[in-house]
Amino acid sequence: MSSQLQKEIKRLRQELAEKEKLIKEQAQTFSHYKKIYGQSSIVAQIGIWECALPTEELTWSDYTYDLFELPRGTRLDRSHTLACYTEASRAELVKRRSDAIAARSGFTLEAEIITFGGKSRWIRITASIECQNDIPVRIFGMKQDITDQKLSFDHMMYLAEYDQMTGLANKSQFLLKLSSAIQGDQVASGHGYLLLIDLDGFKPINDEYGHIAGDECLKEISNRLKSINHSYKEIFRIGGDEFAIITTDS
Repeated sequence: MSSQLQKEIKRLRQELAEKEKLIKEQAQTFSHYKKIYGQSSIVAQIGIWECALPTEELTWSDYTYDLFELPRGTRLDRSHTLACYTEASRAELVKRRSDAIAARSGFTLEAEIITFGGKSRWIRITASIECQNDIPVRIFGMKQDITDQKLSFDHMMYLAEYDQMTGLANKSQFLLKLSSAIQGDQVASGHGYLLLIDLDGFKPINDEYGHIAGDECLKEISNRLKSINHSYKEIFRIGGDEFAIITTDS
């Protein structure tokens, strides 16, 4: 073997060794950042997910497994995980996903799930579509637990729409229902009735026995109204001692 050929082989081996070293360093760097990324996802309580198209192969970050109460690293089957969604949320997810793939766009959805551990949770899903030559090859995004936010929002809506003492819809809901009933009657010539109830002698109860007794009286009245009307959404407390009932054929 000539010395020139030996030198060339030595040079190529050295280049190969340097490239192997670079690949190893890059792999270590990638592994390091992947670990940081995964830990950040857990701290931020945001799950990362992706689904290959058209194979439907799922990949989840650790927190996504935690969100669904599934052991980390468990082999994923999309039909299995899709079964966690309630019927209404599952139908909406399937529609949004299909539309996004067709439009090469994305979507955001708040969905209710029952975890593999049996817990009810609300999650916010964001999704984007990745295409190659205008062909969708991947759908990916984030999943975040919004259960506490959802409960807080629902509680706020309840406080805004219902009387806390009796549990009946309040005056604002009464006005909306009345307006809707009138408009429905004009359009469909439906029939119904409006009953306004004003309690006689209620103020002396408060004055003589105190507001606690008065509150109990209001609760009893609301319970009696509920007992003779099957739909609580048709009964309203519209004032201190004033109630209303609205029914329609629509």
